[in-house]
Amino acid sequence: MPIGGRTFTDANGTLQLDQTSDYEWLEAGSHRLDGPQALAYSRSRVTSDDFSRMRRQRCMVAAVVDQVEPMTMLQRYPQIIGAVGDNVVTDLPQEDLDEWAGLVLQVQGATMSSLPFTGANIDTVDPNYSQIRARVYEALNPTPAPEPPPEEATATNAPEDEAQETTEAPPEEAAATTSEEPTDELEDVGAVCG
Repeated sequence: MPIGGRTFTDANGTLQLDQTSDYEWLEAGSHRLDGPQALAYSRSRVTSDDFSRMRRQRCMVAAVVDQVEPMTMLQRYPQIIGAVGDNVVTDLPQEDLDEWAGLVLQVQGATMSSLPFTGANIDTVDPNYSQIRARVYEALNPTPAPEPPPEEATATNAPEDEAQETTEAPPEEAAATTSEEPTDELEDVGAVCG
């Protein structure tokens, strides 16, 4: 994919790269990107689509979280705030930064997921905002999984370590069914970096 360069929309409504502009090609595979390259990688839609761009953005978020050193960030807090300028506003007092560093360590040890809204789960042309709000609420307040029932003694007197063999098929009502929605490939932030 191209990194940098100017783009334009052609007569068919397709985003095109201005071949006379200053750009470089990022070949497939693993790369170590500097800041401008990472930003271009995350934002580009040339030669891809919005969903691919969203995947790349999730990849970058996961990579940043994996690489951040909380103590280094604490030491460089004034430079970081100066660098982001008006793009980030916080009322986080400097004396609370040590707690923030602890939170960063917890995030690094956790699994991040996102709640993508794609054609697989909403109408992207005419979105139902009540449905979106409900999904966000459910994602932030998941229903706890039910406790498994306690194991009861089996009706037979056969010892537990003796396997009972059968050649009969299980009854149809015993077939496993699920009402779970299929998971969206964008939900796991770290899984989209391939």
